[in-house]
Amino acid sequence: MVMGWTSEYAKSLPSENLVDDETYPEPHVKTRSSPYFYQEVLQHGLETALEKAWKSSLEELPQKSRDWWEIKLDGPIITLTKYNGKSPGVPIDTKIFTEVGQPTSSIPNVGIHRHSWGTRRSRYAGIVAQWLKDCVDNHQCQKVDSSLPTRVLDVSRASKDCVFLHVSHNQIAPYAALSHCWGGEVLMKTTSQNYESRKNHLSLSDLPQNFQNAVAVTISLGLQYLWIDAICIIQDDPSDWDIESRNMGDVYGGAHIVIGADSACNSMEGFLDDDPSICTKRSVVPVAKIEDERTLVYATKGLFHFNSWSLLENNRISGLKEPTAKDNPLAKRAWTFQEQILARRMLHFAKVEIIWECKSEFRCECMELDGSYEGIIKGDWWSSMPNKFEMWYRIVNTVCKRDITFASDLLPCISGLARQMHSSEMGDYLAGLWSNDLLLGLCWNAPAGDRLPLYQAPSWSWASLSWRTTPYYQLELRESYGLKVSYGRILKAKCTPRGTNAFGPVSDGYIKICVPVNQVLLLPLAGYSWKVEKLDNQQQQQQQQQDRLFHADSDTKSELPQDVSYFAILLAEEHWAMRDQVTNSNQEGQVVEIYGLILQRCSTKAGQTYKRIGSFSSGGNDELNEEIRVFFQDAKEETIILV
Repeated sequence: MVMGWTSEYAKSLPSENLVDDETYPEPHVKTRSSPYFYQEVLQHGLETALEKAWKSSLEELPQKSRDWWEIKLDGPIITLTKYNGKSPGVPIDTKIFTEVGQPTSSIPNVGIHRHSWGTRRSRYAGIVAQWLKDCVDNHQCQKVDSSLPTRVLDVSRASKDCVFLHVSHNQIAPYAALSHCWGGEVLMKTTSQNYESRKNHLSLSDLPQNFQNAVAVTISLGLQYLWIDAICIIQDDPSDWDIESRNMGDVYGGAHIVIGADSACNSMEGFLDDDPSICTKRSVVPVAKIEDERTLVYATKGLFHFNSWSLLENNRISGLKEPTAKDNPLAKRAWTFQEQILARRMLHFAKVEIIWECKSEFRCECMELDGSYEGIIKGDWWSSMPNKFEMWYRIVNTVCKRDITFASDLLPCISGLARQMHSSEMGDYLAGLWSNDLLLGLCWNAPAGDRLPLYQAPSWSWASLSWRTTPYYQLELRESYGLKVSYGRILKAKCTPRGTNAFGPVSDGYIKICVPVNQVLLLPLAGYSWKVEKLDNQQQQQQQQQDRLFHADSDTKSELPQDVSYFAILLAEEHWAMRDQVTNSNQEGQVVEIYGLILQRCSTKAGQTYKRIGSFSSGGNDELNEEIRVFFQDAKEETIILV
């Protein structure tokens, strides 16, 4: 069939993105009111179009299975799956749309689409400038400019291959900040030796590609100043790093815009050039003419964008999926987490598309994400949360799962978030925990990690270890949160900051707690865990009864010293509901989980002083709950010091 209905706009599209006229059937759909739009389009052309445009996807299907399609509508994305009734089909995520600038359609799930022609370098400036203007003019995303950071890069002479460090002296002006992956050693970083010279001149062409690209974006947005950590912090000056790391949250929160080098895994890669390993051009095919709306409907393969907002698990955004280190290196770095959350506006230069994120909305080049915030207001990212402590533990989980070059940076890299969350409701900040939820805060579980060689936090803080998983694993399972039974009573808790950052590493800390205590024997098991047996103080021998033992996990891989005493303490009991289904519940859909710690008496400390070496929990198992209760039923309540 010959296509005699194609509009001038459709004719203007590059021919390699269209199905040949001779092979594409005349459209069948003639009205917007048809309840059978998608079935008719499939029957009269979309299947042929898909087979032509997305041959590689359909080739994965066995020839004999190409019998019928299943249609699943999910926001702007339509999932088409072909079956033969016997073998599973291969889903093809498809977007049905009208092009931006053309008449829209009222047919459900027909969206609006912007196709990205040309290279990223040729197209980014216009679209990001428009996004920024729309936000400044129409949103409440903190319109008043903040004071400049201590130092910024002045890019006003970039056309002459010159940038230089500008000492701000609290000058108020808009600036951009770069969020990026160092990816190892960064060339051209500022040190004590080159600091003075950089206040006069720094060759733009000598900078790593990420930094050159960030300068280009800054200039395209009409800004004069750019903050880059490697250049604006004196990297070999511990005192300067301590001060500037304390201010990191203010730097990203105060930036007029944050530039995210999402696709670059190191400073040399750059983010303005198209990635040759992926195809950024998606085939576009016309599928229907809606005559009464005087518009054309097209189809293209759905593009899934990466969601760095996994923190907000209850507010999934249509069209977003979890990022991987390969596809989005920036989303896997610990430092960049608070940079994104605190930014009032952020441009994500991802592998396939550029994504806009501000305190009011998401946007992307193809427009799939436009208007898809659905109630998430990033500007009020924590104060509206019903349980702020749960939000904090989710922050800790997210950061601990991410990559970090120096494990000692765990507290500094979330200090800006902690500073913003600090309130009378949260209480005192204690090396990654909060005093008003301290009992549950102590109930983290370590997967036999490594104690940091340089003291960063007390043994009872998760920040005293290196991590590659979640300390508060139970958050991934439960729907509700809250302490129900307290076995321990916090009498006093205090930490002493090591430097000027009150929310950074500490030089010492302790908790004075009144809690049930049993002296125990720890019998090693596989996987860095122990069988915990009560030590009978009268007979000093192991008790073999089932009601006098349970299992506990070691915080580290270190072997236990033989000449010290070990103790188990009972902390708290939490009642919660499973996220998807209720199991091991005692009543009314509630799961009961009991938590406690394994301690080692400190031989170098006076009195009842202990350090944490492990933990135990019932995992919501009713039988184990009862065993733990029996284990501690005769335990003495003692006042001890945890360090």
